[in-house]
Amino acid sequence: LPELYEASDDASLHVGKMQYEAVILPAMETIRQTTLGILKDFRARGGKVVIAGDAPSLVDAAPSPEAAAFAGICDACEYTAVSICRALEDRRDVEIRYASGERAGERTTSFIYQMREDTDCDWLFLARVDKKVTRDYRPDETEGEPLFITLKGRKHVEIYDTVTGKIFPAEYEWIGKNTRVFRTLYASDSLLLRISGEKPARKTKAAEKAGKPVRTLDVKEGVRYELSEPNVMVLDLAEWSEDGAIYQPKEEILRIDRALRLRKGYPMADGRDVQPWRIAGSTEQESVFLRFRFQSELAVPVSLAAEGAVQILLNGEQVPVVTEGWYVDRHILRFRLPDLKKGMNELILKVPFGKRTSLENVFLLGNFGVRVRGSEADIVKKPKTVSFGDAAAQGLPFYGAALTYEIPFSLEKKSDLVVAAPYYRGALIEVKLDGEPAGKIVYAPYRLPIGGVHRGKHKLSLTVYLSRVNSFSGLHTCADISYIGPNFWYEQGDRWAYEYQLKKTGILKSPTIEIYQKP
Repeated sequence: LPELYEASDDASLHVGKMQYEAVILPAMETIRQTTLGILKDFRARGGKVVIAGDAPSLVDAAPSPEAAAFAGICDACEYTAVSICRALEDRRDVEIRYASGERAGERTTSFIYQMREDTDCDWLFLARVDKKVTRDYRPDETEGEPLFITLKGRKHVEIYDTVTGKIFPAEYEWIGKNTRVFRTLYASDSLLLRISGEKPARKTKAAEKAGKPVRTLDVKEGVRYELSEPNVMVLDLAEWSEDGAIYQPKEEILRIDRALRLRKGYPMADGRDVQPWRIAGSTEQESVFLRFRFQSELAVPVSLAAEGAVQILLNGEQVPVVTEGWYVDRHILRFRLPDLKKGMNELILKVPFGKRTSLENVFLLGNFGVRVRGSEADIVKKPKTVSFGDAAAQGLPFYGAALTYEIPFSLEKKSDLVVAAPYYRGALIEVKLDGEPAGKIVYAPYRLPIGGVHRGKHKLSLTVYLSRVNSFSGLHTCADISYIGPNFWYEQGDRWAYEYQLKKTGILKSPTIEIYQKP
């Protein structure tokens, strides 16, 4: 402190490049003489010193009346959050309290903020830091928290919506010498406010509050749908052979890879050793045969996707190893296969393997459905419709691209709409009305207003952008693991199962269309 402290004539404590209006001393027995001298000078210039808890009685570890005398001219409080906040109330720029509910009037501990001074205004940015978002985040939570945000001084406040880019007046009032802003914030929200002493010259319009809908449409039946890419069936359980003649019993691909590496003394590919592709100076050319057997309820054209193939046989027929593009990743190559036959199919692949090359899952792509039965998956007819609920249980267990639901409806007169889709698993929902973009549903409360929709028949399209969790994740890991690292794919014992452990995908609850009409 003595090296960074700079004496001054104002009521601030100058330490390095920073200036402080108040200092809090926690409970202590002794204080350094240099620190005491700096604080006495700061206090004499009008600075605020709060002693929270027991005041020091010693200076440089020796009894001294100077410490007690200094404590007598400082503010004092208990060493608790409530007491310290109360002692510093005159220095507070921002206060946030719950506006209603069981916790009405109570201060929140859910936010951090940054206040910046601009040439003609201040900017206040609020962001959540509570466990509700950072650890125990519930993506389906649609209840917001009504808050009062109190600012020092009588100010004019605008909201700068960082998602939509819109600017509109905040809902605020002056209470005494302060300004109180009312705003409901949801689990994923942040808030950016422009605070100025004068009313902004720009003409901005506050969002209109909707009344009660005259009618609400929901969907109780399956709807037509579209996929943005071919459906996929993961092949990750195979019989395997090093010579193509004697096959080992069916095993999961990564466990086959591990068994071969242990047998040959190669580094593991599970993240505990050096990753195989980082091994230098190894040019060995090896391969492994993988034999997959699966049922198909129909004869259907398919493609194979794999990171490499030396030889391909489908139902005993040699298939030319010719690539035709890639799937998801440029290193996952696509190969055209003959049509599957109705009944049992056998696919044999000779794939690269070595010290620098790992075995990976392969994929069948095509216009089909997939039915999962424990550790087995069958090709079935692609469903004509899908219902709202888990799409993985409706012929799309491994699908991870975009899924579009098409909802027909009609209006008797021109109306405003609110589309609500509060329960889904995916990155976001893109909304189109009659083929035209209408907006996106991403954050709680998962509602999208669409204004001025004319009477007549319409088609609402909801495209949920799924994740690849059921395509590439640890499909056999059955433990609830919050952190996913390399070992997630290599779990053992009770934390691993041969049966597929699929995650729910799609819009899991029927969306609603609320219809509002002006009198």
